[in-house]
Order: sequence, then C-alpha cells, then structure tokens
Amino acid sequence: MPDFGSRWKLVEKDPLGGGGQGNAFLVSDLQDPAAPRCVAKVLKGAKLTDQSPRWKRLEEEIEISKSFNHPNVIRVIDSGHTKGSDYPFFVMPFYSGGSLQNGRAQFTSPVAWLNLFADICDGVAHIHSKDVVHRDIKPANVFLDAGSAVVGDLGLCFRFDAESLTETMEVATARWFGAPELRNGHLEHPLPCADIYSLGKLLYWLFTGRVYDRDEQEYDIDDRKLSHISFQRGVNATTGTIDDRSMQCRGICG
Repeated sequence: MPDFGSRWKLVEKDPLGGGGQGNAFLVSDLQDPAAPRCVAKVLKGAKLTDQSPRWKRLEEEIEISKSFNHPNVIRVIDSGHTKGSDYPFFVMPFYSGGSLQNGRAQFTSPVAWLNLFADICDGVAHIHSKDVVHRDIKPANVFLDAGSAVVGDLGLCFRFDAESLTETMEVATARWFGAPELRNGHLEHPLPCADIYSLGKLLYWLFTGRVYDRDEQEYDIDDRKLSHISFQRGVNATTGTIDDRSMQCRGICG
C-alpha cells in the first residue's frame, strides 16, 4: 500500500480505480480532519525509475494540472512522493458523483445532457488556453460534482511547450472517442481539433449511451439517428432550463 506521508492518510487499502499509469486511492487530510475526503493518484508498477515514461508522464500531468484554475477542470490540492518507493503522487478533490461513465443515468433529459456538455466544453477550452491538448476525452475521464462536470485525467495530454513523451507509433487517445489522426501513433504534434472531434463523439454518447467503433459504422440508418433513438425511448426534450452556454459552445466552436 502506498504511504502518502504525514499529511494524507489512506482511508481504504484498495484503490478506487486506476488507469494506464496510476491508481487512485481515497485519503483523508490529517491536517484538517473535518475536511472532505480526497483522492490521491499515484504511479503504479514495480521498480520504476524517474526515467520511466510512465513516471515522466505522471510528473508532467501533475505540473500541467497545477496550472489550471477552472471549476470544470480537475485541480491539484497537494503533490509529493510516496515514502519507500518515492513514486510521484498528487491529491485532488473526491467527486462523490463518480465518473460520467457511471453517472450518466441520473441525467434524463436533453437539456441536462446539453448543460453537462457545456461544462465539459468550458473545461476543455480552459485546457486549450494553456496550450495543452487533452487527447483522452471520454466519459470515464469526466467527473460529476453536484450536477456539474469536471474534466480530469490528463495522463495522455500533449503540451506545445515541451517535448512529447509519447513514443513513435504509440497510440495516445481514447479507444472509442479518439480522433482518426491519433489512432495509429503517426501524428507527432496533435492539435486542439482532435479534442473537438472527441467532444462530438461524447455529445452523441450523452444523448444515446452508445459509441461508434473505429470503423465508423454507417450513420445514415434509423437505428443511429438521434431523432429515432429519442422517439423510441420517449425522451422529453422540453424538461428543464437550458444553459446559454449550450447554445454558444463558448470557447470551443467559435
């Protein structure tokens, strides 16, 4: 089990979840016992060194995330290295709503989906304003906080002011939501438009709960049209109040 030092106490020995390079653990703040619980993301793997690509990526994710200051982008509360292994870790808020992947069902109207999408767009626009391309936008990397969406997990991000940590031919994007130009590892310098493509797929997923595979199956059939799917499910398009951002796509679409 990781030892996060004198400030952060491990609440549960098993991780809440994990990705390609790190595990996430629930922790409490010993400096402020009344504070809400947080999540510590730590490097995973045996006998890694500070020259390992996974190590470097997590350190870069920590550095980049510290530069963000936006309600719809994950924030870093603290960071450091574990005792013993000296693995890098950082602490972020614990979002009790979990990920959008598991929490979509609680939002039941197109208005709610569009308002969530506006949150995500605002978060991605802030990430882009820091000259960073996320590259891994998908429901599992969006967290729910009191009904709002927070974009997180920048482990595969690309920054324009630093050397890429992605190896040649390494695919660095979401399996079901990644832009075509990122799928074979050939693109050396991805652009923000790759994230916009992923946002389009995410919006479709919000409305349908479905994804397309990499073969881009044919769209022009009833079973894949939003109007047909909404009619079949009896979706009420008039419930709720739409956020103005959903109409403007501020910061993303111009």
